[in-house]
Amino acid sequence: MGYFLDACALIAFANEEEGADRVEAVLASEECAVHPVNVYELYKDAKKRTGSFDAADELLSGLMASGLTVADGDTLDALRGAADYKLRFGRIAIPDVIGLAACKARGHTFLTSDHAEFDALQRAGEPIEFFRGPLGS
Repeated sequence: MGYFLDACALIAFANEEEGADRVEAVLASEECAVHPVNVYELYKDAKKRTGSFDAADELLSGLMASGLTVADGDTLDALRGAADYKLRFGRIAIPDVIGLAACKARGHTFLTSDHAEFDALQRAGEPIEFFRGPLGS
């Protein structure tokens, strides 16, 4: 089994937030990938927090040296899957549905903490694992 990491998983790992230990365990023991659109989210977060992309570059370089891959080349099936998720489950960020659909197309599990967006999808049987409980709970 492999994992696709949502941007929030990488951000939690980088900032040693709650759940970072689970993200670290997955990175150490499983085949892991991140979708390019989720890398975009990581860059946006780094620039917003620090005014620079350097922290994201450093994190990605280290993780890629350890085996994390950036998934390339979406299939039309994955993009159709993303559109289907968006239409069936409503208010979910486009990067999240694209990441999840690409993840599912490869038979992996999506590692996230976005309960507001993914609880219903997990209940529907989609391959989602939460690395921490809802924030504020």
